[in-house]
Amino acid sequence: MHYAYEGLATVTMLALYSGQPPVELTTEELPIVLRNAGANRARVEFDHYLLGPKEANVLRIELPEGWMLHGPIIAGVNEPGGGWLEFSIEQHDLDLASPVARDGWEWQ
Repeated sequence: MHYAYEGLATVTMLALYSGQPPVELTTEELPIVLRNAGANRARVEFDHYLLGPKEANVLRIELPEGWMLHGPIIAGVNEPGGGWLEFSIEQHDLDLASPVARDGWEWQ
């Protein structure tokens, strides 16, 4: 299995639209699998329904040690039994050097 990270993360769904105040909903300690989904794309998979504001269009993921990925949502599925979201990122975001081994981290 090829993935960048598997473990607990803080996931925030945001609705950001011009002329409207931002709306966000955060889920802490969500078990995720984070994958590189191609050039400037990441994919996060989760095992239960992810709460968020209606018409969320941005995703932010905070990993242990303070690392963060964020960007516009491109595609996804969010159902009671889980789902996945793909979002735009900067190319270097998933090419970080492997940190010292920590519980919950799995780098390839």
